Amino acid sequence: MLKLAAEAYRRMPWKNGGGVTLEIAVAPAGAGLYDFEWRISSAHVEVAGPFSTFPGIDRSLALLGGAGMDLVVDGRRAALAQDGPVCAFDGGAAARAELPVGPVTDFNVMSRRGRWTHRLTRMRLDTARELQTDADVALLYCASGRLTVRAEGYGPLVLEVGDALQVEGVAPLIVQLAPSGAVSLLVAELSRGARTVSSR
Repeated sequence: MLKLAAEAYRRMPWKNGGGVTLEIAVAPAGAGLYDFEWRISSAHVEVAGPFSTFPGIDRSLALLGGAGMDLVVDGRRAALAQDGPVCAFDGGAAARAELPVGPVTDFNVMSRRGRWTHRLTRMRLDTARELQTDADVALLYCASGRLTVRAEGYGPLVLEVGDALQVEGVAPLIVQLAPSGAVSLLVAELSRGARTVSSR
């Protein structure tokens, strides 16, 4: 298990130059915007505008902060809200963000189609629970609150807001999640191959 501290995330310009992304994790390590296998990031979106296009990439998007964003993909509109559902879409499609109430912060997972699949899940915790996954890589991101994570063979790790935990090569992974008060958690599960994995 590898804890990823919020202050250590790599700052990178958007592919279309419209803003800056905090890169949380990427494979292979050090990969750029054109040669990654999968990538997990967060961005503060100040103004409405088009998304960068990533042909051959599957994307999932969730809102971390702000009063709401309308995601328009090939003319179809999805309303994203803080603590609301995740939206999955084709990274090569024409997509744009509309901000009816002002700036937002989002969370983005991308995987290269045919090589990787992913699932992004939002969890809300107020009591301890167990999380189990058979994904090749799992990343847990603390969106709000404070969380202690335990797994067999590892000491307890504490995640504060914005911190993440990356685990790979351990399947099935079983972790104990112990929140300190209410916690919002985003879980990205990434698997090698072309299996169909949905977002929820």
